Amino acid sequence: AGAPGFGMGCEAQSAAIPRGIASICNDADRPNTGCASRDRFVQRLLKLAATGVAALALAGCATGVSYQSMADSIPTLKSGQGRVYFLRSSSIVGVAIQPDVRLNGEVVGTSKSGGFFFVDRPAGNYLAAASTETEKTLSFSLAAGETKYLRMSPSIGLLVGRIVINLETPEKAKEELPSLSYTGTAASDKAQ
Repeated sequence: AGAPGFGMGCEAQSAAIPRGIASICNDADRPNTGCASRDRFVQRLLKLAATGVAALALAGCATGVSYQSMADSIPTLKSGQGRVYFLRSSSIVGVAIQPDVRLNGEVVGTSKSGGFFFVDRPAGNYLAAASTETEKTLSFSLAAGETKYLRMSPSIGLLVGRIVINLETPEKAKEELPSLSYTGTAASDKAQ
């Protein structure tokens, strides 16, 4: 059946971990004899290790309120401001990479697998950045009343992974947002 958690999003991993542990416990209750006993022991040990890895990976997933649950409470933009959404797909790949995300040098959130957050800012030019062993940046302009969507994606680095920030199309972002969890501060705090 494969190791629990691999190739799954955070929600599927949450369901797979208890099933994996139950499977290990059920196998341990059966009588074992000879070489088959050793083989089953090795299988249980591998399942337990895979379940542990999946549990650790799950700890890095976003666990806030879903976009769908909070969409109606997101405040409207104030005059002269634009909105910037930061989003990251739910994936076990790079789940441990969770750098701070900065906008013009100010920390505005953290990049978490399966998460999103947003900030409202005055119209102008902006530089979004995320740093691990190297800094990846994206420059963009924000107009009053405009909404930009910035995708944060894990990438392989020299020593550790990194987060790359790219502009996302509104269509793709709006399609993915309902599957993500809010990792920012309370929505009411965002109406600056």
